Amino acid sequence: MTDNIKPEHYRKGEIDLFESWYRTRPFNEFRAIMESIAERYMKRDKENRIQDLDKAIETLKRLKEYEEKESKKVRDKGVSVLWADNEPTEIDDLSATHQNGGENGK
Repeated sequence: MTDNIKPEHYRKGEIDLFESWYRTRPFNEFRAIMESIAERYMKRDKENRIQDLDKAIETLKRLKEYEEKESKKVRDKGVSVLWADNEPTEIDDLSATHQNGGENGK
């Protein structure tokens, strides 16, 4: 039976496209991509609206898994950071280093 939500051509290779984007893009960009894909499915005007909604739900489920993974990474660091768009950034780390006088405290 054909899976219309995750067809076979989505599962070829070592990783799928979503995982590839997750590994190669900053998380805020990855999040925007995933949200855009889900929104596209929700707004398409095709015959099989139920299938498009299922695709949107699947995309959002995947995004939720990645959000949980990112949240765990932050918790595991055990560091309190300033947040921009709910994401710690290198700028936050650099800013904290600067405020503390740099690496050597000078």
